[in-house]
Amino acid sequence: MSLANRVDFDTAAWAGIENSIGDSILVFDPSHEAMAGIELLLAEAQLVDFDVLMLRNVRKKSQTLAYRAAKSSLNLAYRAFNGFNLTDDAPQFRLLSKRVVAYLQGQENPQTAYRNIPLARGFAQRVQEYSAAPTTKPS
Repeated sequence: MSLANRVDFDTAAWAGIENSIGDSILVFDPSHEAMAGIELLLAEAQLVDFDVLMLRNVRKKSQTLAYRAAKSSLNLAYRAFNGFNLTDDAPQFRLLSKRVVAYLQGQENPQTAYRNIPLARGFAQRVQEYSAAPTTKPS
């Protein structure tokens, strides 16, 4: 599948989800995530009943001081308003159940609902950490 225009990762992920079939859907960006996480995520899925499994790589790409400061400010503001840390609580490496996909499809704006799925109530969610060298070079 290809998209006609360049879009952000979450919109592209939603387009892929919308066109997927299966009991579970794995969403990740291979240009930013280590492929080593897939095995861990799938093994975890075999052990627990889940709706959303997320992986957070504890090894981060190196970033400029300005980028880290801006990201930290955004996370502080988001946490103040929502009680939620975007970096720690909503990693982009996700395994979604059909139940979650059905919920997203019923939303007025599914791309936004996908971005905020860790905030949704009523789903069995889990964040697992792993450690692997980031795929891309520092920006």
